[in-house]
Amino acid sequence: MKIRIAILEQDKNYLQRLLSAFETKYEDKIEMYSFTDEKLALDAIKNNKINVFLSGDKFAVTKNQMPEKCGFAYLVDTPDMETMNNEKAICKFQKIDLIYKEIVSLYSENALDKLKNYDEGSARIIAFASPSGGTGASTMAVAFARYFAKCGKKTLYFNTEELGDSSIYFMGEGQFSFDDLIYAVKSKKANMTLKFESTVKQDISGVYFFSPGNKALDVIDLSREEVSQLIVDLKMSGIFDVIIWDMDYSFHELRSNRMELVSDIVLVSDGLELSLSKFRRMYESLEVLERQRKVDVMDKMWIVYNKFSNKMSKSVGIDDIRELGGAPRYEHATVNQIIEQLLKLNIYEKLLV
Repeated sequence: MKIRIAILEQDKNYLQRLLSAFETKYEDKIEMYSFTDEKLALDAIKNNKINVFLSGDKFAVTKNQMPEKCGFAYLVDTPDMETMNNEKAICKFQKIDLIYKEIVSLYSENALDKLKNYDEGSARIIAFASPSGGTGASTMAVAFARYFAKCGKKTLYFNTEELGDSSIYFMGEGQFSFDDLIYAVKSKKANMTLKFESTVKQDISGVYFFSPGNKALDVIDLSREEVSQLIVDLKMSGIFDVIIWDMDYSFHELRSNRMELVSDIVLVSDGLELSLSKFRRMYESLEVLERQRKVDVMDKMWIVYNKFSNKMSKSVGIDDIRELGGAPRYEHATVNQIIEQLLKLNIYEKLLV
C-alpha cells in the first residue's frame, strides 16, 4: 500500500521539482496529488483517501478541513520553524529524504493499520551488557554494529541505557530523536514500523541509530512493558537484519521475557579481579535460576574481553561460557580510534551467521 500525499503549493516550479524528486526516489512507496488551487485541493481530498496533506504557508487551509486520519502540515521557508498555527511545519528547502521522513512520521501517527509490514520478517537481536562497570561494553557494541553493517547487514544500534548517548559514536541527518519514539510508545496511536522508518538515522559507517533524547529521565520514564513492546516492534518491523541492543546490565533484565527475543547475549569483561568476581557471582546466580526454570539464557551467553592486560587480566575460566576473543587496552586513543582498532580484530565471525 502506498502513502497517498496531496500537496498544495503556489510555486509551480518548486512543486514540479518536488514531484520529480519523489517520483525518482519513492515511486514505489507514495502516490502524489499536486495542486496550486486551494478549492480544487480541498474538493479533491473529499473524493480520494488522502493520508497526508501538505499545504504551502500562503494558503488558509487548516487541520479542521482534513478528513479523519489524514496527517497535516504546513510547508514553510524557514528551516528552524517547527510549528505554524499550532500545526506541524516542514521546511521546503531540505533534502528529499528528510521531507519523506517527515511525511512518514505524519502518516505513522494517523495510520489505521497498526500492524502494517509486520509479516516481512524479524531481526536478529544481540544484546550487549557488562556485570562490571568501566569495561567499555558500549564501545564494543558499537564495533560489532559497524562490523555487521560493513558485512552488508542492515544493522541498528539500539541503546536503552539510562545514561546512554548514541551521538558519541554516530552522526546522521534529521530532526527526530528517541523522544519521538517514547511519545509514540506512550500514546499507543502510531504505526510503529512507520515511526521507526521516519525517526531512524544512518551513520556514514552504514549503522542505523536513534539520536538520544533531550533528557535521560525520558528513557528512565519508560516502563518495562513499554520497553518490551518497543523491542518486539523493532524486531518484527522488517526494517533491520540485526539489532545490536546496548543495555544496562541487571538480573531483572536477564530474567525478563525480553530475553526470549534475543538470540545472543554478549557480556563484556576486562579480565581484572573485580570484574571476574562479579562475573562469577552473576554466573552462579543464573545457574540457580536456570535450575529453578526461572530463566533460560545460559546457552545464549558469550564473553568478550576488552581493555585486557597481559599482566593484570585473566580469563573467567568457565567452560560453559563461549569466548569471542579479546582486545587490549588502547592508551591515549579517542573513541573512534579505539573502534577502528577493534574492527581489525578477529572477534566477530562467530556471531556472523
